[in-house]
Amino acid sequence: MRKRSQRLLHWFITGATVLMLGLTGCGGGASAVIEIQDPAGGGITPESVVENFFEDLRSALQEPTLIDETSRSYWVERLTRYFAPEERFAQRIALNASLTRFAADRAKLADDEAMSLEMNFDRPIKLSDDGERAMVQLPNASMLMMIIRNTDRGPVTLYEQPIELRQLIGSSSGLIPTIKLSDRWYLTEG
Repeated sequence: MRKRSQRLLHWFITGATVLMLGLTGCGGGASAVIEIQDPAGGGITPESVVENFFEDLRSALQEPTLIDETSRSYWVERLTRYFAPEERFAQRIALNASLTRFAADRAKLADDEAMSLEMNFDRPIKLSDDGERAMVQLPNASMLMMIIRNTDRGPVTLYEQPIELRQLIGSSSGLIPTIKLSDRWYLTEG
């Protein structure tokens, strides 16, 4: 692997980790974002808010125009809506910083290189629920990161690394906390 690809690989791993740590409340620097005033957000069940958040996160990571501020702001706002309203400001900052870094690092690939980030998981399972808070497990959740170079002989995988969800969110249990406010469930920091 070329030295340039090795340096980028380091940044991709760091960026992917920081991106997922946004779920647990680790923040980054602020920048301009488009704020959508949607008081609802969340989901109707603990499982639905977790599943929908991770489906949208998967879509955001696949978005080819994520380097564009308008596109990135759309995804930041969409992802932020899954969090409890009082946590959205901090999550907006963390997600924006993480997606900005991720998109910038992906844009640094050579013209003949491409990065693939695949997130897979089974349907969420609610493990506990006291009526106000619930813990949700996302079974078989993992992310596969690949850097591929297109050559005259076809695509060559330069790097391939599977990463378990529990590694990315910094939780040894891999459980995702949710909270009920009125009739909606939201992701929460704890």
